[in-house]
Amino acid sequence: MCMSCVSARDRRLNSDNTPVRGLASARSPSENINTKRGGSSMLSRSPEIATSDYDMSIPFKGTKKIIGSEIANWKVDLEASISNMVPILLQPIMDDIKSLKYSVSYISSKYDEFNNKVIGLEK
Repeated sequence: MCMSCVSARDRRLNSDNTPVRGLASARSPSENINTKRGGSSMLSRSPEIATSDYDMSIPFKGTKKIIGSEIANWKVDLEASISNMVPILLQPIMDDIKSLKYSVSYISSKYDEFNNKVIGLEK
């Protein structure tokens, strides 16, 4: 198969309609292909912001305090919710352990009774 046929076959097999770039030798040198998507960037079209008449340090002076207090509040809330959540989540496990202990102690006591009867019969 020639390269043009292989390229065309690949395009037909592509079910999601994604364009496939053909081989450079299959194109004429005068063919102009634009590989960029969309137009110009939004940043290049945004209006200029005049920062010379506005002191940006003023809002940032209090920002550290605000963020610090919010993080401290968030930490306290998180610790409280974890402290409340852990016992609730562990309760089913603790119940299973209690029932397992009960079962093991019951089986152990029955084994001891059986063992004592067998020892009594041997004497």
